[in-house]
Amino acid sequence: MRDLRTIDQEVKALREQLDELATRPAPAPSSPPVPTVGRIVHFGFVEPRGDVVARPAIIVRVNADSVNLQQFTDDSNDDEAERIAWRTSVKYSDQLEADRWTWPPR
Repeated sequence: MRDLRTIDQEVKALREQLDELATRPAPAPSSPPVPTVGRIVHFGFVEPRGDVVARPAIIVRVNADSVNLQQFTDDSNDDEAERIAWRTSVKYSDQLEADRWTWPPR
């Protein structure tokens, strides 16, 4: 059986560990994932009436500051001749914007 002195030493050591954890700086916010070929993203598609809506797209090429996408349309609802549209040199945005790509919300 442990004596009182041993328990006091263990409690003191635990308090020191807690104090150390409490004074550590918060971790830096994580950066967004890096775009890679094959990732599914959202493309800010402008509907015929002017609203910007998310359409799924697949990254097919990563450039230095943009990506090329194959963007899926909502067939005739998007007033597009093709069901899959080719989008080149698309820039990233933190939120959904016209003609920009963004990560889908989690």
